Amino acid sequence: MKKFFLLFTLMLLVFNYSYSVSKIMPENDWKKMNLKGRVMKMVKKVHKYNSDGKSLGEEEITFIFNSQGYITTEIHGGAFSLSYEYDENGYLIRSVDVYGIEHEYEYEYDENGYLVQTDRERKKRSFATIAKNFYNKDGKLAKRQLFTQSEYSKKGIKLSSSAKYEKDKKKGLFELLSEETYVYDKNGKLLRIDDTKASANREYIVITFENFKDGKYIKTVEVNRIQAFKTCYDKDGNEIEWAWITYSPEEQIQTFILYSGIKKDKYGNLIEKTGKYLEITDGGKKLGKETEAIAEEMKIEYKYYE
Repeated sequence: MKKFFLLFTLMLLVFNYSYSVSKIMPENDWKKMNLKGRVMKMVKKVHKYNSDGKSLGEEEITFIFNSQGYITTEIHGGAFSLSYEYDENGYLIRSVDVYGIEHEYEYEYDENGYLVQTDRERKKRSFATIAKNFYNKDGKLAKRQLFTQSEYSKKGIKLSSSAKYEKDKKKGLFELLSEETYVYDKNGKLLRIDDTKASANREYIVITFENFKDGKYIKTVEVNRIQAFKTCYDKDGNEIEWAWITYSPEEQIQTFILYSGIKKDKYGNLIEKTGKYLEITDGGKKLGKETEAIAEEMKIEYKYYE
């Protein structure tokens, strides 16, 4: 009886573990892109201008989504395209990147319960790479590792005792090139990306949020402590201001754009907006009046799954 009870308990634990981890799916692209409704196709056109009114050209990106909200095709004008293939459960299994390199993906769970996606290049190259993405229980990216294989590691030779190596079951020894961890707040908003491979845990990207009583909030992305990008959103999540700021060593505003003419479709997705440059004075320290110079014109078209 005791043996039967022990066996039953073990089976229950295995079932519970399998059930809990099977629910982890990488966050879909509808959610990442804050899209509403079941978008099938999205065509985004952005025409940009410099502060003198000269056209910088138009960028066009087309996204095609499957019925689960994951991108299957991404077309950047006539320049290049990317494709993604998923299995019957919705997991990414193959892709073709901007360089035409094919990738294959495998999944497993680590000892912490994270879903680990291993991204391998399909064909052998002299300097192969492997990427590992770790997803938490909410399907958000928690950690990303990038490994490279040199002519030495390919032969199983470790050149440094301080370097971190990992043996891939299919392609041999790889050296860790970079490792990033993603930190979120309790509501799932990304706060920070840390470079944990550096000896001093150097933060090279810091994302912060500042909230106001009227519902507005500012998202600041600081890169290597030398520049920052600030985006202000209204209470409905519409982008209304954007600024590029540098620190060299004093803070200077390089570009400031005000958005207006915001239009949405019946689902609540953005279909149109216009950005105008704001005047910058006092050597980049102060903001002046709004100019008539258009910075960008954006138009987006959607097709939906019925």
